[in-house]
Amino acid sequence: RVIPHDGLAAVATASYFDDADLTKVAMISENTDFATAFQQALIQEIGEANVAFDEVVEPETKDFRSLMTRLEEVEFDVFVANGQGVGVIAEMAKQLRAAGFEQPIVTNNAGDSNTLGEIGGEATYGMRVVGAPNFGADDPDAFPSKFEAIYGEPQQGLGYVTLGYDAAGVMLQALSEVGTDGPAIRDYFYSLEGYDGIAGTFSFNENGDVEGLPLALKEVTADGIVIVDLIPLE
Repeated sequence: RVIPHDGLAAVATASYFDDADLTKVAMISENTDFATAFQQALIQEIGEANVAFDEVVEPETKDFRSLMTRLEEVEFDVFVANGQGVGVIAEMAKQLRAAGFEQPIVTNNAGDSNTLGEIGGEATYGMRVVGAPNFGADDPDAFPSKFEAIYGEPQQGLGYVTLGYDAAGVMLQALSEVGTDGPAIRDYFYSLEGYDGIAGTFSFNENGDVEGLPLALKEVTADGIVIVDLIPLE
């Protein structure tokens, strides 16, 4: 697993809340395995006492007006649009703004797509997204630029394209070193001191999760998603 797991994304999100002094959190989550797992991980990180509003809606819900009415009775500092895809996340943002709320909006890495701003328009501008960095995006000789030259702009964040390339690279290195025996490949990954990938040098811990790569705090703008800061994962 070359992408930091969702539990670490929750850690990074909670770290951002702490740095920005965003204490009281309101959250609406789509009822999917991904979104509810992030919901639970984030609550664990920020503490239940800091959750001002926490509701789960059925997948592909597009009408949040009754929930926005209930939010009028709640004091909160930040809204988490915890959807499975950009369509639902964009609708949450649009209806939150239409209801007159001005609090900052944060979403999970499902929102790490330029289509979020295209669908949500101004309601999504300024939204923060925690996801994989766009490794080397500003380097014309780096992998992302070469990818775009061949395939055009990716729909999802370039960070995931890069990490997918590194996943294939580290697997090919393992096969060249130990062959195709499954346990041997597993042991190779666990003993790997560092793989020099496009995203950086990384290894795997005892659970098989990646170590050595950061997550990024990003912002949705009219021109796409830009990185605001890197969040190291200890």
